[in-house]
Amino acid sequence: MKTTELIKHSAAINVERKTTYLQQFTWNVMLAQAFHHLVDAEEHEVSVKDLCEFIGLDPRNKEHLKRSLDGLVGRKVSWDVLGKDNKRKWGSAALLAGYEVEGDTLRYSFPKQLRQKLYSPEMYARINLLMQRNFSSKYAIPIYEECVNALIANSNLFRYRYGETELIRLEDFRKWMGIDDGQYEDFKFLNKRVIKEPVQEINNNTDLQIQVEFKRVNRKVVALRFKVTLGKHESGLASLPQPVVKNLENITLIDLLRQYNVDPDKVKKQLLKKPDYVQFCIELLEWNKSRGETPKKGDAAWLYSAITARQPYNSPKGFTTQAERAAAEAKRKAKEDAVAQKAAAEKAAADARQQAFERIYASLTPDERAKIDADAVAQLDAFARQKYDELKRTRKKISSSPLVTAALQDARNLLLAERYQDKIEVE
Repeated sequence: MKTTELIKHSAAINVERKTTYLQQFTWNVMLAQAFHHLVDAEEHEVSVKDLCEFIGLDPRNKEHLKRSLDGLVGRKVSWDVLGKDNKRKWGSAALLAGYEVEGDTLRYSFPKQLRQKLYSPEMYARINLLMQRNFSSKYAIPIYEECVNALIANSNLFRYRYGETELIRLEDFRKWMGIDDGQYEDFKFLNKRVIKEPVQEINNNTDLQIQVEFKRVNRKVVALRFKVTLGKHESGLASLPQPVVKNLENITLIDLLRQYNVDPDKVKKQLLKKPDYVQFCIELLEWNKSRGETPKKGDAAWLYSAITARQPYNSPKGFTTQAERAAAEAKRKAKEDAVAQKAAAEKAAADARQQAFERIYASLTPDERAKIDADAVAQLDAFARQKYDELKRTRKKISSSPLVTAALQDARNLLLAERYQDKIEVE
């Protein structure tokens, strides 16, 4: 699993949660794995072994993972409980719509409401999953994510060095952190376990330094905010994007380039003018590596050279891009759909005609039906006639032989079409 950071919508950070640390971390890793295909794919997959190793579980004992996934499917979340968007947005959904494990493959899906919010952001927060792996408190994850989000919100003024959250009412903070009624009613214990300990954990394990500011009324704490600064070394925080993102495809490419240690600013012109070619170069690099052709000067140097080459690289024999494969798959599916639609239309027409024959047959008098049946039997071919006679001798129902039933029906329909054409046309 190469993904080590998660691009997360600010409203998704502010969910009312009652999940364990393992559930939160597992969900974040699964979301990171699926992020770039949230819109074009309803189902996503990840290796169970890779997922377990990343989140710190023994891959041989899948019971812990199963409990975590079951909890995500059953956990309803309410989003934007802090109400920090310009317009009030609220709703509820399950964290995970469903999952299925087959061998070493975990397939999973997110509810439609969450997919739309997670991939159509007005503001992104880049969450470093490697840092989250160092946390032990389940309360550290939402505070860490909210503080990253606060840095982005203030990025135009302070260039990601300083940020602060909105003032959060204490009852909203309890709801946001998933604190049940009756739990941590004494603020002293709430402050120790849900605020101080996770903040200290974040300060010790990341380059974020967080301070908590309390608002008091009559000496009673009624609200709080987090003030966050970014240290000199930014290894603990994933690279941050601009607050407003308009070109999601370029954001995907920028993200990929950074994974290969290519500075997006140095290939800005190519990103703007030839994003498809940039994607082509990345896929070609991976294809070459899969064949054992590792660049001598490293991935970053090869990619930069390929992207900025005066003469664009051509596709080698046997190589196809993801876009080409998707187009071929779409063409194949369209052809299959066309064949299926034609077959369905033909079946519908045949069914309608058969129903017309059955209505005509039902409207005949007993003598007319007997005459039609006798003439139909007379028209059966030798083999079908032999089978018909055997069924009559053994007093078995004609319907017990599909072959005879079908042959009789065809012969009867031909006779009905000849003798009652006017009724068929009316039908």
